[in-house]
Amino acid sequence: MSTRPTRPTRQKKGFTLIELLVVIAIIALLSAILFPVFSKAREKARQTHCASNLKQIGLALSMYVQDYDETLPMAYSYTSGAVWFGLLTKISKTAYGLGYIKNIDIFKCPSHDGFQFDTTNLSYGYNRRGLGGGTATSAAGQYVRCMSDFSDISSMIAVADSARKEIGFAYIVEAGTSSFGIFSTTKPSLCKINHQDGANVLFLGGNVKWFSKDSPVLVGPYGTTEERRKYWGY
Repeated sequence: MSTRPTRPTRQKKGFTLIELLVVIAIIALLSAILFPVFSKAREKARQTHCASNLKQIGLALSMYVQDYDETLPMAYSYTSGAVWFGLLTKISKTAYGLGYIKNIDIFKCPSHDGFQFDTTNLSYGYNRRGLGGGTATSAAGQYVRCMSDFSDISSMIAVADSARKEIGFAYIVEAGTSSFGIFSTTKPSLCKINHQDGANVLFLGGNVKWFSKDSPVLVGPYGTTEERRKYWGY
């Protein structure tokens, strides 16, 4: 009885060390290229979300103005104790909310990391000095502004990203003049640079736009007198 010769079995060939290193290097290279792209895309989405928040705040502000004969809310009233965002929503530290905004989360920017958000600490600040009663420390020094006081409401800042993580009444003020508001002691911008070296700004006319940190729109009192009056109202 003859025996049939057996065929030699093929051995499965694995990856060599050099091949594995090449694959790892390619993956690392692709990661280095794509991760910044994904990060910018995520931040762009947050920036868009933030702009949408400001748009809704702008709509609420517009409804308030229509209901009160073109009069703008003060940032804080020493007479009533009401704050600007409390007048726009019923979810507030005051009892003066008018319910234009139902969801308090609108006041939180998705890029505001490390922020203890609640009904008194917001991601956005109101142009206190230009629109909301000035920087007085008593009712005697406060004033009310109307829409008719401004020749170009599309250039007048109303609300913007805040430079503080805990901003109390959410005012916009100059650096060092108050513990509240949009300000910076290290950079000239009055606004929080939340979005790709810039900030979102809501104007009195309801338009929302992103500006770089070096823009004359954001530098406030650190810019020229003409720029300050045009964008900040004082």
